[in-house]
Amino acid sequence: MKSIGRLTLVRQTFPMPQNTSQRCVKHNHRINNSLCDPKNPRSQQLEITNRYIYDSVLLLANTFHRKLEDRKWHSMASLSCIRKNTKPWQGGKSMLDTVKKV
Repeated sequence: MKSIGRLTLVRQTFPMPQNTSQRCVKHNHRINNSLCDPKNPRSQQLEITNRYIYDSVLLLANTFHRKLEDRKWHSMASLSCIRKNTKPWQGGKSMLDTVKKV
């Protein structure tokens, strides 16, 4: 598999089905019902985007590893995913520079 050099992140929402006993499962993952129809072109597109997700996760893992090896890592103790408490992360620019190097 060859990477094309793009960082692509994909997020899919999973709405609750009206009938909770019905679920669309593909490769042991619950996915949107519209993607379960093999005749739907979007279901074929999902297979391609999985490769981009893998590349993105691998790139970020390598970046975190490199930052930890450099011992110049900024404290992550104050990081939070809660929106109302978020503030700019001082290590963000350094992290982005490392992503570009990887």
